[in-house]
Amino acid sequence: MMISRRKLMAWLGLAAVVPSVPAMAVSPTGPPAWSWDRINMEMAKGHVYAHAGDLVTCENGHIICAFTKTVNYGDMFDPAAMSYWHQPEPKIGTMKQPCLICGTDWFRGMNLHFADGWR
Repeated sequence: MMISRRKLMAWLGLAAVVPSVPAMAVSPTGPPAWSWDRINMEMAKGHVYAHAGDLVTCENGHIICAFTKTVNYGDMFDPAAMSYWHQPEPKIGTMKQPCLICGTDWFRGMNLHFADGWR
């Protein structure tokens, strides 16, 4: 006679020791139903990335642009959220553009430089 692992663990009193982990179900609309990426995104939601009026600067403090609306972590990127450009507005797909005044970076990958540092 075969006994299932769960019944054997319960019979031995070990059921509370072995945690049950949710199955990795694949969702057609995104990452698996259980993943660290999804957990991190859920934790970050509601936290503000940039408030309306925050200035994006280069590493030396030259103003590049300003946010026109508040953006939270986990929100989809909206180019309209950034305005008041002090240099030509970059186009999606163009190469990296440094500060026109001093040549230092104002963005790296998905991070922008603000007066208080990189975010």
